[in-house]
Amino acid sequence: MILLNQSSINKCVNNIKFATLGPNGTSSEFVTKQLCQRIKCDLSNIKLFDTYEQALENVKSGTSNVLLVANAYHGINNFYMDNHLELLATFIKNTPQYGIASRYDFDLSSIENKSILRIASHPAPTKKLESYNDGIFKNKKFDIRLFDSTSAAAKSVKNKKFDLCFTNAQAVDMYDLKFISNLTNISMVWGIFGRLDMLASFALIKTI
Repeated sequence: MILLNQSSINKCVNNIKFATLGPNGTSSEFVTKQLCQRIKCDLSNIKLFDTYEQALENVKSGTSNVLLVANAYHGINNFYMDNHLELLATFIKNTPQYGIASRYDFDLSSIENKSILRIASHPAPTKKLESYNDGIFKNKKFDIRLFDSTSAAAKSVKNKKFDLCFTNAQAVDMYDLKFISNLTNISMVWGIFGRLDMLASFALIKTI
């Protein structure tokens, strides 16, 4: 067991500046906040970006120094192979629950005679849509329109660009939507990437 003085721990935590996928309401934001609360990091040190790639560039520029990415992200290999990054840590954490959502004023009966339903979603969880094949979704196929985040997908429904989205509970609350399907849990591996000089900081945190 390594014993650390509190000033060393505080210095380590205060040096961490997270970059991850936004906008507000993403699963990435949800998990980053929980991680920050666990290690007593200031939540103002979290910066949100429209894509993981933009978050990566922010880390490369030195504005942030740690990047949190969901391992289910389709471009995850680019982060593992980037010569400017090191994998600092991985952990398993559930996302907020996911489901199909719509606006409160959306008439569900309008989908009865449709065989194909347009739905907004982030690419990562779309495989889960295959399990929605009963009730009002029986014999329906989904025409999936991809967005950079589940929050952006939910926002497109709020703005009436789409009637349905596959999103998480946090985004549903944020954009005043409602779930119209069963909810599903997603257990996710998350990767924390950063510059090599941050490795000591995360080794230090792991001893707390």
